[in-house]
Amino acid sequence: MNRKEDYFDFILPTKVKFGPGLRSQVVEEIVSRDFQRVGIVTTEDILELGLVEGITEQLKSEDKKIESFSNVTSNPHLSTISEGFEALRGFQPDCLIGLGGGSAIDATKTISLCLANDEANIVRLDEREERPNPCVPFFAVPTTSGTGSEVDYWAVISDPNSNRKLSIGSPEMAPLTAVIDPELTLTLPPDLTFFTGIDAFSHALEAFFSSKNNELSDILSIKAMELVFRSLEKAVESGDSITARGDLSLASALGGAAMQHVGLGLIHAMSHQVSGFYDTNHGLANARLTLPVLNYNEVEVPERLEKLEGRLEGNFLDKVESLFEIRDLSKYRVEINEEDLPKMVDRAIKNVNAETNPRQPDRSEVKKLYRESFTIE
Repeated sequence: MNRKEDYFDFILPTKVKFGPGLRSQVVEEIVSRDFQRVGIVTTEDILELGLVEGITEQLKSEDKKIESFSNVTSNPHLSTISEGFEALRGFQPDCLIGLGGGSAIDATKTISLCLANDEANIVRLDEREERPNPCVPFFAVPTTSGTGSEVDYWAVISDPNSNRKLSIGSPEMAPLTAVIDPELTLTLPPDLTFFTGIDAFSHALEAFFSSKNNELSDILSIKAMELVFRSLEKAVESGDSITARGDLSLASALGGAAMQHVGLGLIHAMSHQVSGFYDTNHGLANARLTLPVLNYNEVEVPERLEKLEGRLEGNFLDKVESLFEIRDLSKYRVEINEEDLPKMVDRAIKNVNAETNPRQPDRSEVKKLYRESFTIE
C-alpha cells in the first residue's frame, strides 16, 4: 500500500558549478548566454578584498558593460533593496552577480525581482495577488559557507520599522547558476568561519527533523551534517585548509537545497526575531539556540535520532555538543530586553519556520527557550 510519505515535490532550479579556483567561470557563464550589461551586487568588505575587481576586469575584456552596487550590509534592510533597485534601474542590466555572503545574495535576489517588475518596494511586490515576472537572471558567487542562499529561492530581509525579518521567496527568485569556489572563503576569520558553519549545520539539522522531511532531503541533510562534523574545527583552527573549506562550502549548498523544500524549525523561527529586534549575527543567534531547541525536540523524534545515529555512527547529541566546544559561546553575549520578549514569542510561534518544527510549542515553552538561550535584561 502506498504511504503518504512516499510522495513529495522537489525542485532544484539552480545550476551549480563547484570547485576551488572556479570563480572565473561566472564570467564564462555570462559570456555563454550572451548577456551584455552586468550589475554586481556586493558589500564594501568584498570590494576592499579586491574580489570584485578581478571579475570586472574579466568582464571588461569581454566588452561587457558593468555597474556595481556595494551598499549591502549584514541583515540587509528593505531600504537596502530599494536603494539597490534605484542604483541599477537606469543601467538596465540583463543579468546580475551576487558576490558575497548570504546578505549579498539575498539582496541580489530581491533587487533582481524588483528590477524585473519595475517595483522598488519588495514587500508590495511580494504581496501582489498576481504572480510576479521572473527576476532578472542572476549568478550567485558565495564568499561564506553558511546560508545556502546560493542554491535556494528564499531571501531574508529586515524591516527595522517593525523589528521583523521577512522571508520572501518564490521559484522566480532562484539563481540561474551558483559558482561555489571554496577559495573565496579562505579569508574568513575564525569566528565568522565558526558561526557560518553553525548556520549551515542548523539548516541541515532542522531540515532533517522537519515534519515535512523526505528521503531526498534526508540524504542532503545527513551529508551536510557529516561534512560539518568532519571539518568545522579544522576550518576554524587552520583557515588555509582548502579541504576543510570545501567541505563547509558543500555543506552550505546541501543544507540550502534541503531546507527550501521541507522547511526549518524553531531555531530559525526564534533566531529571526533576535536578528529582527537587535540586528544580531544570524549564525550567532542560531548557535545560541541550537542545543536548547534540539533538547526540546528530542522527545518527539526518537526514530529520527535513531536513523541519524545509524548513518553518522555515534551519539548524535554528543557530536553536536562537541561542535560547541570549538568556540566558547559564553564570550558572545546576546541580550534581549524583557519588554520585547512577549512580542518575540508571539512572532516566533507564528513564523513560517515554526510550522515544520517536529514539536509544536506553546508560548510558555518558547519563552523558556529564549531565557535558556539568551541573557534577558
